[in-house]
Amino acid sequence: MKRLTVLLLLLYGCGQGMLPSPPRFARVVGDEDGGRLEVHWYSLEGAEEYEFLGLDPKPHLLYTGMDTSVRVAERFPKYILLAHAPSDIKESDTLEVEPLKGRFELYSFGSGFHSAACVNPGDSTEPLFKCDPEDEGYRNNLIFVLDSIYFISPSERGDLFGSARSLFARSGSSSAPKPPEGYSTRYGVRQGDTVAVWLDGGIEGRLDESDNFALVVIDSVYGGDWSRDSVRVWVEIRYQRVARLRWF
Repeated sequence: MKRLTVLLLLLYGCGQGMLPSPPRFARVVGDEDGGRLEVHWYSLEGAEEYEFLGLDPKPHLLYTGMDTSVRVAERFPKYILLAHAPSDIKESDTLEVEPLKGRFELYSFGSGFHSAACVNPGDSTEPLFKCDPEDEGYRNNLIFVLDSIYFISPSERGDLFGSARSLFARSGSSSAPKPPEGYSTRYGVRQGDTVAVWLDGGIEGRLDESDNFALVVIDSVYGGDWSRDSVRVWVEIRYQRVARLRWF
């Protein structure tokens, strides 16, 4: 009897145009060249229309219709999805594309101090941090290593730092250049430069969904006598958590 009552309630709810749950995102990436945000969501039974909105913090309607995916070039720190039924509206969780941010000081490798930048998006307290590139526990977290007066890819010295591939290109402040043109495995640090880092984690040399981007703003460089023990840089790092997306 209890099971029959539940079934009747479900049928009655559907007949009144109610949605069974909030909409849920299925896949969020940058598009093929990383210049637009590509969002896919699960089809929701009973939905007659979806709305995809950017928040800044007021909502801006970017898409309306019955498709279950959208590509947008309009940049907002957050997005939401609404599903509409005749008698119901439900809202998704907030989709955040604001990059993770960190600011710290690095010494050149060989100085005995931290010389690498690392990322751990799953750590809500310190997602970006300085680290020891020779520590094998960080090899999957490395963004770059400061080697003398260069940012270098860990793969340049794979015997010491592992196989993570990072490539660098001079950049503006709002997006990374489209790979692979202009990228190299090392970058000479200069105060005031803004550097894009392509974390090439998938097929080598190809932009795919295993890749992420970071942006490094070089606030200050101190050379001292330009020995390894004296070279220091102060950086701000922004890490785009959405795979393949080149926005900052």
